[in-house]
Amino acid sequence: MTRNTFIFAVTCLLSIFSNVHAYINSVVKITNGGTPIQREIVADRITRVLQEVNRVSEKIGDLETVHSEFTEQGFKALTQLVEQNHFYTTRKIYETVIVGHTTGSFEVRNIAVHVEMGETKGNANQELVFRFAPNAIISDVNYAMEVHHYQNLIKQGEELKDFVFREKILYFLEMFRTAYNKKDADFIEKTFSDSALIIVGTVLQQAPNYPDMLATSYLSDQKISFLRLSKTQYMDRLRKIFSRNSFIKVSFDQIEIELDPRHKEIYGIRLKQRWNSSTYSDEGYLFLMMDFINIDKPLIHVRAWQPEKFEDGSTVSLYDFCIID
Repeated sequence: MTRNTFIFAVTCLLSIFSNVHAYINSVVKITNGGTPIQREIVADRITRVLQEVNRVSEKIGDLETVHSEFTEQGFKALTQLVEQNHFYTTRKIYETVIVGHTTGSFEVRNIAVHVEMGETKGNANQELVFRFAPNAIISDVNYAMEVHHYQNLIKQGEELKDFVFREKILYFLEMFRTAYNKKDADFIEKTFSDSALIIVGTVLQQAPNYPDMLATSYLSDQKISFLRLSKTQYMDRLRKIFSRNSFIKVSFDQIEIELDPRHKEIYGIRLKQRWNSSTYSDEGYLFLMMDFINIDKPLIHVRAWQPEKFEDGSTVSLYDFCIID
């Protein structure tokens, strides 16, 4: 082997085993949205945060040095993600835009990162979304849903004239999914009403006649065997799952949003959910009935999961439940 060949081989090996170093000084550029000054401030703020996250991944950084870039909620969200998922950037330069909201807040999406998944199988790439308060301070950090889902739901909101609610639903879904990724049981617990109906099902036999939401539903003719859990039972079970797994990857697909025609604050969300962890994996159809009476604190009244569609090709939906005034 010649000297030049040896040097080339060593260089290639170093590039393979030190890819994090290559992007430790990732830079964010905002190309559109907001004002020129706002774009400059936001780009600089995210750049500093990502570079410090990369330093933390190399055990040479300290998140406290960027604490001032966040609200307390936002800094807590970032800290949880870093501690649980140990993510780092995957590009030298990110070009993205500011997306404004009707509330005056805004967000920056499409920041690709690599997460440490431990023994959990699957794609380790995620995309971050940074949410900002109107004063351009970072108020939250979550994993973003896939771009085509986001664009489709925004388009539907414009067509159906319920854009404000859909903004909240999109934000909630990203927070909800990220809560499983970072094993934030406290957040998940707060999203369920105290009397929430939480059911998981397999297609087996006639459903038992449960009271409350299930008793007044239109599901009695469906051949489903339900295991009904109280909020406490569900959260106890979930916390045990969290403790047994280093990383839980939850992803959503086939997202549909339904509005109750008589109750303008009640929405049904149907989606296909994929769950991957080191001890368990599955996919099935998830339904959430959500109450946006307090638009800033939405509550889940019904959570229903089924491993496959019914024989007629349908899944549990908003129209399977009788909402009593």
